[in-house]
Formats: sequence, structure tokens, C-alpha cells
Amino acid sequence: MVTSADTLLRRVRWATPPCAHTPRVLRVDDFAFRKGHRYGTILVDLEKHPVIDLLPDREADTLSAWLKRHPGVEVISRDRAPAYALGSMIGAPAAVQVADRFHLVKNVRDMLGQVMMRQNRLLRARTLAAPPSSRSAPENDAYAGCRLLLSPHLEGRNRGGSKRRPPRVRLPSAQEASWMLLRSEKLGDEERKIVELLCSLSPEVARARGLALEFVGIIRGRRGDELRPWLIDALRSEIPELVSFANGLSDDVSAVKAALEYEWSQGQVEGQVHQLKMIKRQMYGRGKLDLLRAGVLYAT
Repeated sequence: MVTSADTLLRRVRWATPPCAHTPRVLRVDDFAFRKGHRYGTILVDLEKHPVIDLLPDREADTLSAWLKRHPGVEVISRDRAPAYALGSMIGAPAAVQVADRFHLVKNVRDMLGQVMMRQNRLLRARTLAAPPSSRSAPENDAYAGCRLLLSPHLEGRNRGGSKRRPPRVRLPSAQEASWMLLRSEKLGDEERKIVELLCSLSPEVARARGLALEFVGIIRGRRGDELRPWLIDALRSEIPELVSFANGLSDDVSAVKAALEYEWSQGQVEGQVHQLKMIKRQMYGRGKLDLLRAGVLYAT
């Protein structure tokens, strides 16, 4: 039997009023009303696991207003979005803010992807006419690609068709490369060769990978005393993406340190977000906030 929207809304208002209690440990995460265009915020009690409320956007003012209406939150687990950090600070200044470890690892992988996007043009130029074992061109050589393309003709290699240019080495996309660079123990032989090639062709990629692996080790090992030395090394690396990432961590360093001290994780919240997506699909993506809130609260 299919429950109508009005019936569902009445059931929830009677059985589970929104914001029935104020959680001690609150998880703040976003969800998409329409991916890439409009987002909302889901609030989850990390101790008792129910969804507490849905907010219409992911703005700092909206979150701070909700926290002021519901005093008593002691710990706020969140990603590194500036709006959530500001909203938490204004709405619950006494609460401990804890950065999510999953998002920290995702952020460092995204940083590696940005490095690879910037380096891809140079790397592809260097693999046009040389197998992986060949010596690379000088760093930041703007004419490297042209030289590699023209060298067979200038050296007479194509005369008479006796010699062929070595085949071009296939390089992964920036996203694929970022996964490979961080999966040091789980790589196959072919993937390991690609990682070695990328690092040999670009010392900058090798340096960024080394620091990224160190950071992941600090997060997974909860080694908070190593965070500050790592930030100093990252800021001195002169890699623009890594410096920007380190500056962002420095601005939110208290929440990052708390992530290494507290056990709270957002794993269960991902399940709640998936359930919300299922309810949205049942509504054919047309449910407004009040109906979507009703469906989520009734389901939990």
C-alpha cells in the first residue's frame, strides 16, 4: 500500500515531532536537493543515531540559528566547510568542533588531483617519444613537447621507415592518478609502474605524494604530535596546491587536532544520507523540505 504524502506528513507530526530532543553529540553534513545546484543540511545525533532535523541550505546563519534554538550541544562533528565551522562557532561557541577523518583523507586526495591536473600537460609531453626508462626533459621546459615531437625528424629516424618512434605511454587521468598515488600498498604491478613513472618524470608529484602519504598516516594513526611538523614541511614545499591545503588546515587546526583525539566518525551519517536519497527517489525528486523532513523523520 502506497502512503500518500499528506498521510505521511500527518503521521510524522503526530508520532515524531521535528527536533524532539537536543543531542549532546551532533553530526552536521550536507545533502543535495539537486546535485550541483542546491544543497541542504542533515543533522544527526551521533550517540542515539536518529536524524534530528533537515535544514533548507548549508549557510552559516541557518546552522547557527538552529544551534541557538537548541542549546546543549557539546560536540559538533563536521567536514571542513567554512560555513559549518562559522555557524558552529556562532551558534554553539562552547561546543568542541571535530573535523571528520574521512573528509580529511578525501581533501588530501583532491589536493593530489589538483597537482596532477596542473602537471598533466608536462607529463604527457615527456612521454611522447620516450619509454619509461628514458631520461626526462628539464623541469618546466616549455618546449619539451615540441622537441620530443620533432626529434625523430631532425635526427632522420623516419627516413626509409627503418625505425619507429616508441609508442606513447598512457597516463591516467588526474582523478585516477590521485587514487594510485595514495594506495601505496594495494597497487598492482601495472599501477605501480605508472606511479613510479609519474614520480620519476615530475619531482613535484613525488614530493606531493610523499607528504600526502605522511598526512594520511598521521590521520589514521592518530598521531597528533606530528601534525605541526607536517604543516611546516607542507608550507615549505613550494607546491601551490599543497601550500593552500596546509593553510586551510592551519585555519581549522583545532578541529583537525580534535579529530585525532575523539572517536566520533560520520560512518552512520553516510547511511542516513543514503536513506534520504532513497526517500527522494520515491518522491521522484519533487518533495519539498517539509515533506522530505517528514519522510526522513518517520523512517528513523
